[in-house]
Amino acid sequence: MDLDGFSRRAQAGIGLTRLDLPRRQGVNQLTADADGSFLLERTTPGRYRIEVSPATLPGPPQLGFIASLGDTELPGGEFAFDGAPTPLRVHLLSATASLSVQVAEAGGGAAWDAIVHVEPVNPALMVKAGATTDQNGNYQGLLPPGEYRVWAQAEGSSAAPAQTVRLAAGANPPLRFGLPAR
Repeated sequence: MDLDGFSRRAQAGIGLTRLDLPRRQGVNQLTADADGSFLLERTTPGRYRIEVSPATLPGPPQLGFIASLGDTELPGGEFAFDGAPTPLRVHLLSATASLSVQVAEAGGGAAWDAIVHVEPVNPALMVKAGATTDQNGNYQGLLPPGEYRVWAQAEGSSAAPAQTVRLAAGANPPLRFGLPAR
């Protein structure tokens, strides 16, 4: 885990939330190993989301992160875990931009199963994000400030046209997508 100049001994407050249960459930808090990674062991196989608790970090809040599980990047901080002891690496970002996306079905209702894709226009940012929308058709992401191409798609329908957005540090206006009929 890279704390952008902070001591590696700082407790990062990394938590996992299990997503594939009837109700989402926080399962454990992790502390960093000597090499700055978190070893996932004694964690039940399933789908998880990484959450960062900034209250335990020194200095200004560090809400954004880029993560990998073993050699696999984790866009959006969500991943499927098979139960094998695997290192989780989290790079905390010192400046973050908040991205809010609302996705609606062709009939106007919330698209709870749409996938939101986020790619940087400048590949030097080296971060991709995205995940499925929640039951209200919402997606929230924290990214480095910059310009991104964002689009949404649901299984069985074509993608909504991509939008290019420049994200500044802090909160940004929400993006809205309407999906074509399935």
